[in-house]
Amino acid sequence: MAASSESVGSCPSSEGWSKLQIGLAVGVPVVVVGGYLLYKRSKNKKSGKEQSPNGAKKKSSTGEDKPVQDKLESQNDLEKELSPLEKAQADKNKGNKYFKGGRYDQAIHCYTEAIKVCPPEEKQDLATFYHNRAAAYEKLMNLKMVVEDCTEALKNNSKYTKCLMRRANAAEQLGDLTQALEDVTALCILEGFQNPKSLMTADRVLKQLGQSKAKETYANRKPTMPSKHFIRTYLKAFTQDPVINEAGTLDQSSVQNGETDIPDTDSPYYEALRQMNAEKYEEIIPNCTKEIDNDQPCKCMNK
Repeated sequence: MAASSESVGSCPSSEGWSKLQIGLAVGVPVVVVGGYLLYKRSKNKKSGKEQSPNGAKKKSSTGEDKPVQDKLESQNDLEKELSPLEKAQADKNKGNKYFKGGRYDQAIHCYTEAIKVCPPEEKQDLATFYHNRAAAYEKLMNLKMVVEDCTEALKNNSKYTKCLMRRANAAEQLGDLTQALEDVTALCILEGFQNPKSLMTADRVLKQLGQSKAKETYANRKPTMPSKHFIRTYLKAFTQDPVINEAGTLDQSSVQNGETDIPDTDSPYYEALRQMNAEKYEEIIPNCTKEIDNDQPCKCMNK
């Protein structure tokens, strides 16, 4: 009987632990879910205060979204920390992006800013900035500015081969063949005469310059007379020429004595004949010109 009573008395204790476990299993998740819902509800209330009545996000006093403003401020702070050379390099990189995108005016603006902030002692970088701006001007066919910027670049780097070629091409298109030849010659020397493109450019510019100089010289040249011996020998070949024969028979003394019936012996035409006999050939053309300009029938033409 005693054993039986102990067995019966132990049953309520076992059933009590089972209910506790069941209560914990059900109650804990309920508490966790309820707490999460309360937390989420309170968070939504806080975020709602930063929105306008129509649901738009709250903007700063500058009119920009706060994340955008924060990003811009961080960029400005970063730029403030850059050195002048680093700022110049950053402007150059922006310009390169604009250049590749075909936005040459914006590229020129960026390269100009890079030139402004670049320290003057950084000559290699300055030469690069000027040359890049010259390349942008070249795309816009502003050849005068190409020459000017290339000149500034070469002041900072006299052996800048790309810059020499660009200035030579621009000068050639502007008609300044002397400058173009000087640049392409210097380029060939720096390249050791190993670049076929530079050699072809030099040959082309040299030919153009030679033709230009030849035309200029020919247009401004003064005519020169051959030697008297050459003219005398040349005229003797025309044995049947009436003008030459008449000049041979003309004698001023016989005319004065009335031994010839040649009329108007004081005319420019007969003066030209007398100059021919005296071998003063340089006076023949002016006298013939006077005879042609006279109103009287021209004996030079009649002959």
